[in-house]
Amino acid sequence: VMVSGTLMCLGTIQHVRSKFGTGYELMMSLEKKKEQQQISDEEREEAIVDYLQKIVPGADILEKHGDLLKLKLPGVGAHSKGPEKETKESKEARSTVSLGGVFESIENSKRVLGIKDYSITQATLEQVFLRMARKGENEQKEQTA
Repeated sequence: VMVSGTLMCLGTIQHVRSKFGTGYELMMSLEKKKEQQQISDEEREEAIVDYLQKIVPGADILEKHGDLLKLKLPGVGAHSKGPEKETKESKEARSTVSLGGVFESIENSKRVLGIKDYSITQATLEQVFLRMARKGENEQKEQTA
């Protein structure tokens, strides 16, 4: 990956996504609200975010469209130890919550929270490239200012 003519990273797709990605995203489809439910959509969304923040500190809503919610899950990973030497920065960036633990927690609370289905995805390579390009542009602006 090159940004402004400087080589930023060299590696496999998974390595680039892991090193420069922003964590995982959770997409949820919520059950249709029943008329007898006395909780508003905002209260239900707040309850879901509060629950997820207990599991994944920093979890927050990125987008919402009707019964679909997209949330960011920073600091989630599989707790696998890679072949590269661990540095101070990689220790700080290391995942604090296992991906399996997130799945287990959501699965156990699916019915209570009114979640129809969900998926967890890693940032796409395109999102990683765009983030790196923005970072490079910002650094270049700071140097010229």
